[in-house]
Amino acid sequence: MITNRFLFTLSAAALALLLTGCGAGNFHAPTSVTPAPNPFNAHGIKGKVMGGQQPIAGATIQIYAAAATGYGVSAPTVGASTTTGADGSFDTGTITCTTGTYLYITSVGGNPGAGTNPNAQLFAALGLCDNVNSLTNAVINEVSTVGSAYALGAFMVGPTTLSTSTGNIKGLGLAFADATQLFNLATGLPANTTLPAGATLPVAEINTLANAMASCVNTTGGSAGDGTTACGTFFTATTTPAGAKPTDTLTAVLNIVHYPAAVGIAAIYTAGNGSSPFQPALSAQPNDFTLAVNYAPTGMSKPSGIAFDSTGNAYVSDKSGSIFKLAHSGALTATQTPTASSAFSSVAVESLDGVFATNPLSASSTVRHYKSDFATTYNQLLPYQGPSDVAIDQNGLVWITYATDSALTQSDASVTTFNKYTGAGIVYPLGIAISNK
Repeated sequence: MITNRFLFTLSAAALALLLTGCGAGNFHAPTSVTPAPNPFNAHGIKGKVMGGQQPIAGATIQIYAAAATGYGVSAPTVGASTTTGADGSFDTGTITCTTGTYLYITSVGGNPGAGTNPNAQLFAALGLCDNVNSLTNAVINEVSTVGSAYALGAFMVGPTTLSTSTGNIKGLGLAFADATQLFNLATGLPANTTLPAGATLPVAEINTLANAMASCVNTTGGSAGDGTTACGTFFTATTTPAGAKPTDTLTAVLNIVHYPAAVGIAAIYTAGNGSSPFQPALSAQPNDFTLAVNYAPTGMSKPSGIAFDSTGNAYVSDKSGSIFKLAHSGALTATQTPTASSAFSSVAVESLDGVFATNPLSASSTVRHYKSDFATTYNQLLPYQGPSDVAIDQNGLVWITYATDSALTQSDASVTTFNKYTGAGIVYPLGIAISNK
């Protein structure tokens, strides 16, 4: 299975979750938002294409709109293609795009100074059509490619195949928002200045991947297994587990995104250190190329669970006694600390964005239910001790595991009547997840 490998981690604990694509924990799918076919908005985009610090001349520039008719669908082009000048500059001229659609731009081929490289392909997420207002300083380079690929990889099969279903356009928009945290379109550098307080961007890892990509971009190309070129080395290292060999640098980066632990980690790391237009880079080889933005909101010390609502907000339970609400950007927006005896072990979000949180440290174990604004609706006693996890199924039923009493319960949303399960292999259960089938 292909998944996106842009993660965020919380506090100092080893709690991680995919932001887009296949996720872990309790997730309520974003609400569908269908783009309106009209009106059309006219824009012009100017910028520069760079291979590392070298301008790429004669590259073909094309804008695309992410498709919203299903996964694996080709993205339609927006406007006519153009080519870069001797200094890497380009001007798309006036284009039109449909309100509510999301745009990205690619650069194919061109001469980075050593000669024409047919295998060089770069791209950058532009964002919502409505907000792309006459960009005049867009930089398309290896950093923009790495940042965009990690943010949008769950929606991409290849360079011209970026799409989502009609029911997950909101999710696509959140992924485009993620891209703005990873790179700065105006500078072509990692965008750590846009992160909320307490967040840390993996700048060295982004730069290492960009350097590895640049080792191929700034040449005349090559092919996987040729044994003589930097592109050959890079394409061999980024071949998929199924044996699909990339023939362009964007597909190579997408393979890293989709298979971060199954590509040639050592070869990519070596290429990322040997070619160094972007600094700082990693000083030691990583275990894999999963990319994580770390968030440490004020007051969070023992995160124990995480769940998302329909608009992308994250709710994090903390064993220190609080529940934290974070915007999709990672910014802390609210904190709920009900009593000194609370130590929340898990959290889940129901279809109407109500929040359930289990508390094993009260005199008798309880589950609390909150509205999305943290207004308490009830605090119910549980029939067993040591609740360890909670999940909500498609019918709104509440499932809770109990580590102390080795039990599992099912109840309706009021959590007053329980179907109880014990024995038959249920021993110290620590977690539960609900299948959508």
